Amino acid sequence: MKIAFLSTFKSMGGVSIHTRELFRQFRKRAHEVTVIPEADLPPLVAVEHYLSSLNHGFDVVNVQGTSNMAMIMAGLLASEGMNQGCVCTSHGFSPPRWYSRGLTRKLMRGTLRHYGAIISISGYVDRRLSDFFGAHPPRLWTIHDGVDEALFNPGVESASLRQRMGLTGKRVVLYSGRMTEKKGVQHLLEAFVLASRKSPELALVYCGGGELEPELRTATREMGLGGRVFFTGPIPHLELPEYYAMCDVLAVPSTYENLGLAPLEAMSTGRPVVASDTGGLPEVVEDMKTGILVPPGDPQALAEALLTVTRDDGLASSLGSAGRKAVLERFTLDRCAEATIGVYRSVIKHAA
Repeated sequence: MKIAFLSTFKSMGGVSIHTRELFRQFRKRAHEVTVIPEADLPPLVAVEHYLSSLNHGFDVVNVQGTSNMAMIMAGLLASEGMNQGCVCTSHGFSPPRWYSRGLTRKLMRGTLRHYGAIISISGYVDRRLSDFFGAHPPRLWTIHDGVDEALFNPGVESASLRQRMGLTGKRVVLYSGRMTEKKGVQHLLEAFVLASRKSPELALVYCGGGELEPELRTATREMGLGGRVFFTGPIPHLELPEYYAMCDVLAVPSTYENLGLAPLEAMSTGRPVVASDTGGLPEVVEDMKTGILVPPGDPQALAEALLTVTRDDGLASSLGSAGRKAVLERFTLDRCAEATIGVYRSVIKHAA
């Protein structure tokens, strides 16, 4: 099969990781895959650019994301003019910027309704799309993101990283991801302060970067938390398993989350997760089975959950083992790739 991805393709972010990993999985299966990156061009010029890039006999075009109007328009036009199947993968529907303009919203609803399939990365996203389309939806599929269970595995060595960071003997709470307001990183710092009053051996590691990092660093200094709260900056994807293996629990304090790769990566590494009960997170983290769910934006509840996990080694081990099992059964890259190829074949057959 000859596949084209229209996608943002950067070093960080869920869309980019999803695109890169599917690219690798499809290549392993002997499919021909081309990634056409987002172009910084005026809308009409961008549509022409994408159409030109797609005029190479592709069997299916997969637009990654619902935010780029030019990509979505080009995907449909290419499918109709060049006999290609068209699929859009929705990584979230917050909704996009174009949603606020009535005429544009109507145009995009009509355009996406003509797609061969819309893939959502979670049931939560699927429900939001169903509400958007109303009585006449396109063919909607839910395919959860997958993680590399071989890369993120419970056997990863982490003692040397703990030693380098001065965390030997500490109970480590890890945050992994972008440091933005909707990720709830500010609530995590509040929760850590509350929890560390009862457990002085706790340490917090922020792994990532983002707009709130300077503010959090300043707050950490002002509260005298140096040596207990650490900021690593962005970590290359291949080095992340060591950080998950080094922690005692992953905190996912998001106030809004479409699915969440970080909890899947931690679970695959055999680590328990404390996450907000919001968006698509409950589809990944099962309360008191693979982790603990808490109300979003509630530092006190988050602190109590972190203490529960870090004080009970038996519970932490049980949650971590169940998380690894859940990943192997439901969230592997192989499963994600096979399900996506199944959608492509259905779309091509339906369009023939």
